[in-house]
Amino acid sequence: MLLLTGFSVIQAIELRRITRERNRADRITQFMTRMFKMSDPGEARGNSITVREVWTKRPVRLAQG
Repeated sequence: MLLLTGFSVIQAIELRRITRERNRADRITQFMTRMFKMSDPGEARGNSITVREVWTKRPVRLAQG
């Protein structure tokens, strides 16, 4: 019984860790997607848009969740 309880506790801890990491990856993906959507090629008027320009227009911070 003790072994089964220990296994259950370890699995619950791992599930929480995995869920946290998945949520963090989702937030980063959303952040990067929004950042690059903000760089409208129509504004470039034939000029190339640098990563620095995209970065300066980025949202202020990553949403914490």
